[in-house]
Amino acid sequence: MLLNRQTWPQHRGWVAASLVIVLIFLVLFVIEAYLSHSWPTGSSDVGLIAGMFAGGLILFEMGIWVRKRVRTWRRLGRAKVWMIAHIWLGLIIIPISFIHSGWQWGGPLSTSLMVLLILVVGSGIFGFVVQQFVPNQMFKEVPAETIYSQIDNIVRYYRDDAIGLVQAACGTESLNLESTYSLSQEFDLAESQTYHVLSVTQSLGEIQGKVFHTKSRESFVQHSPELIDFFTDYVDPFLQPGSVASLPLADSAHANNLFEQLRRNVDPKLRPTAKQLQELCDQRRQLVRQAQLHWLLHGWLLVHLPLSVALVALLFAHAFVALRYM
Repeated sequence: MLLNRQTWPQHRGWVAASLVIVLIFLVLFVIEAYLSHSWPTGSSDVGLIAGMFAGGLILFEMGIWVRKRVRTWRRLGRAKVWMIAHIWLGLIIIPISFIHSGWQWGGPLSTSLMVLLILVVGSGIFGFVVQQFVPNQMFKEVPAETIYSQIDNIVRYYRDDAIGLVQAACGTESLNLESTYSLSQEFDLAESQTYHVLSVTQSLGEIQGKVFHTKSRESFVQHSPELIDFFTDYVDPFLQPGSVASLPLADSAHANNLFEQLRRNVDPKLRPTAKQLQELCDQRRQLVRQAQLHWLLHGWLLVHLPLSVALVALLFAHAFVALRYM
């Protein structure tokens, strides 16, 4: 969260400075209008000062991209301070730009520049709002949150755990599936071996992690076409990288009904296995939600950044034209 009670003292000075800057330009605009008995325009003294100041702010706003990528430039200030300044100084560019234009849209170039500026600031406000709420939402909805770039790998591990569960319950020959590591590859399942060791991701409240189980072969290995068919038809397709939005287990309510039906149909000894499979699918669903929230949290930059680059290009064109015809 960018702004809360804890971070407000860091923002307070920039908010006050931004308001003072806008107030100063408004006072200068009124004074020049009063002294000149005419409405100040972009070529007036206050208009030129406001225009140069707004242009400087736009260039400063673009500087944050450089500061973020060159983290060793600590003498220029912390990136967090740059972000706070980026937020509040960016908001005052619009009123200062209108003061520069004399509260008029002007010609096609000036109008295009102003519209583009509003879009850039608007997309920035959207990004600010998103970053205020989405991180907390992700923390609440995605206890199994992982590194975004590793989601596909984590899903593969979930699938491997699920295959291991079914193999431990129904025998290593029950599933003819390829996995990153199968139970028979990870552990030597000789006929004389009387136990299986499984690693399963489980949750306790909001805490989740790997739990290792040792299971007796005699107690758990049995033939269960219901479990095998359910895994093949529902669980295995869902525990695959990529889009799973159209699959039955993507909906939590529908998934709960399917797993409840599975627990009623299988042998009571296999119900813990069904529960563990359901937990893996629940965590897969969390990763789907994480990907959605990640896109919302960062996707707005795909609009904000290109518009910002276009704004700078149009700013230089506007300055060139203005200086040429002064």
